[in-house]
Amino acid sequence: MQKKNKWILDKTFGSKRLVVTKDLYGWIVMYGPTGSKEFEKKAEFWRFVDIESMLTFVYKILLRLNVRSLELVDVLEAVEEAEDRVAQLGLDLDSKMGMGNG
Repeated sequence: MQKKNKWILDKTFGSKRLVVTKDLYGWIVMYGPTGSKEFEKKAEFWRFVDIESMLTFVYKILLRLNVRSLELVDVLEAVEEAEDRVAQLGLDLDSKMGMGNG
């Protein structure tokens, strides 16, 4: 049995930190500054019922972080990088939680 407040995933993207955890009711995403005391005080958090909604929301956050300008090349690079990071998050969650078949 897992500890109640155990983080499944803790990643840093630049100056921001993204933490994913799970409780009995669904997924919890916390997003904020990288410092541990700052993170505990200033992090925003959201709850999701299913993993698809959670990963879609994380994708939007990462896309906003990566867009440097609205030029086509920059937008395409931001989309590709966000997709790669969300795919890696999914693989990390799969390896940590063993979600092979569901």
